Amino acid sequence: MTKCDISFPLPLPDDPRKWQGWSNYRSPNLYERLCLDPHANPSNELIEEHCRELMRWWQKKLPLKNQPSNPLAQLLRSGLEESSRYLTEARLELLDLDRRRVLDEELAAQDHEAAATEFRKYLDFAVASGVLTADEEKNLLRFGAERALTEAEMSSMIEEALHQSGAQRPTAPPLVATNIAEAPAKTSSANPQEEFLNLLRLSNLDSFSISDDHRDTFIDMAENLGLDPGEAEDLVDLYLEEADEKAFANPPGATPRVDGKSVAAPAPVEEKSSPEKIERNADLERSRFGNFTNTLGGMMIFVPSGE
Repeated sequence: MTKCDISFPLPLPDDPRKWQGWSNYRSPNLYERLCLDPHANPSNELIEEHCRELMRWWQKKLPLKNQPSNPLAQLLRSGLEESSRYLTEARLELLDLDRRRVLDEELAAQDHEAAATEFRKYLDFAVASGVLTADEEKNLLRFGAERALTEAEMSSMIEEALHQSGAQRPTAPPLVATNIAEAPAKTSSANPQEEFLNLLRLSNLDSFSISDDHRDTFIDMAENLGLDPGEAEDLVDLYLEEADEKAFANPPGATPRVDGKSVAAPAPVEEKSSPEKIERNADLERSRFGNFTNTLGGMMIFVPSGE
């Protein structure tokens, strides 16, 4: 639920573009009409003062009713006619003790329901991985306690979420896994940015699977952790870049390729047979070959083998 601007700087700025409190005059929350904080238990004197100052502010704007083309008249519109009635109604209701008690009970019930809804959103993301660790459950209980939820209510919602999602509490986590998980858990409890990033990682979403509803839910949860919407948007984009990089770096079904070519076994080396020993016979060679004269007239002398 969007909260109204209940700031009340005195004197009230004459330019409505410099102060948004004037636009609360039709709020269903009677405290917000008079720019009052219901949790501060404002006194009757403060109620009277705020109503008086707001009525005076609108009274100064009445001449704009005769200037329909004036940008300020177009901005204030129906407030020039209706503001007095709505502000008077809020003043009378808040000064009546019985009516104010009923109003306070209704607002408390609305706050409680809003807190329970936020707790369920946080819980759904915590069990999305199928396991609810002790540290995550501890963070959930702290988150709910800060929003005035009782331990019995939170325990009931946690058990219901575990039953519906099929998630379980780890019975005996391995020592190594516990040691690895300790550092992020300690960091998340002290650093809302890290806690929000851990929550995003539990969703297992990436740029292709995240929807606008997912993004809006993440931003609401970041605001509950004390982060600004702009900072939350940046963290969501940072997480999506991280998730996309992991998806591209580890495509599904990617396995190292093994070359199927078989390596040919080396052919056996033939043993070279030793050359056959030739017996030399000089006398036999001389009987078969002899000296002769070549065509150039040179004498060719026969020399037997081995000489």
